[in-house]
Amino acid sequence: MSEGNEDVPVTKICDRFGKSTVAYYKNRKARARLANKEDFILLLARRERMVNPMAGCKKVLLAIRPEMDKEGVSMGINRFYGLMKRNGMMLPKRKKYSCATTKQDKSLVPSPNLVKGMEIDRPDQALCADITYVYTEEGFLFLSLMMDMYVREIV
Repeated sequence: MSEGNEDVPVTKICDRFGKSTVAYYKNRKARARLANKEDFILLLARRERMVNPMAGCKKVLLAIRPEMDKEGVSMGINRFYGLMKRNGMMLPKRKKYSCATTKQDKSLVPSPNLVKGMEIDRPDQALCADITYVYTEEGFLFLSLMMDMYVREIV
């Protein structure tokens, strides 16, 4: 205790809160065991992150679980996530890459459907096309396809 304050016995504090001294010491021992367990797991997780710095929490836990089992220590994934978060070991969220093929400009008028109601009875009478983005190591590439609407094949 700080200067000017008397040391208050544990029994008085426990009586004040309606708890037994046995419960207090049992809880204190459990907290100490949990702290030791968490320190051990953090040590293993830091070592794993040195080897594989971009591994997510789930991969780290899977990698260190054999050593945890060998020492008789266990921890579920949700508690492990919390431990990693409390200790600043979460990876930053990756930026999600997305591309849009449409413009959101309200002044642009959609193209009319020229084949609506048309009877397609021979090849090369009507073609439809679409594009999509394909993400590669070099960046986004366009994939453009045209399909014959009669034979339903890419041309």
